[in-house]
Amino acid sequence: MYSELLHTSATVAATLAGFIGVVFILGRRSEGNLSIHELSAVFHLLYTALGVLFFSLVMSVFLAPTVEQGLIWQVGNGAFGLYHLLGSGRATAEALRGEFGVRKIIAWPLFIGSYLIIGANFAVAAGYFPEIGPLVFMLGIVWLLLVTAATFISLLSTGGRIA
Repeated sequence: MYSELLHTSATVAATLAGFIGVVFILGRRSEGNLSIHELSAVFHLLYTALGVLFFSLVMSVFLAPTVEQGLIWQVGNGAFGLYHLLGSGRATAEALRGEFGVRKIIAWPLFIGSYLIIGANFAVAAGYFPEIGPLVFMLGIVWLLLVTAATFISLLSTGGRIA
């Protein structure tokens, strides 16, 4: 069941990463340099999309041959939580400096949701709630796809000007 969800998530993430690259990197390069807000948004768009792609594929590989999946979900949640924490930490720091490429009204709810999911990832990694390990991992994957989409929509709607 989870392998199909992981493959679908990887496909969506790869599509988003490719589309983002074409639209912003290639499209805006001919116009000149990207603003600090656009650079931030592009970084986080690619960070989240490529993170979902990587973790979805890695978990698919590790889950396929193994019978004991509890440890796989525990380790996967820990690694994914750390990755998510690094991205969210950078985004939060950029937002506090006024450099984050997403409107504040969108960014802060995304930060709160991210930190709640990161806490759940680390709780599963620590051995708490092992029965919901797959659900917590998949929730994190879907959340990062949502963050990617929200960042993309915010950047498109502002034209790189963040308020």
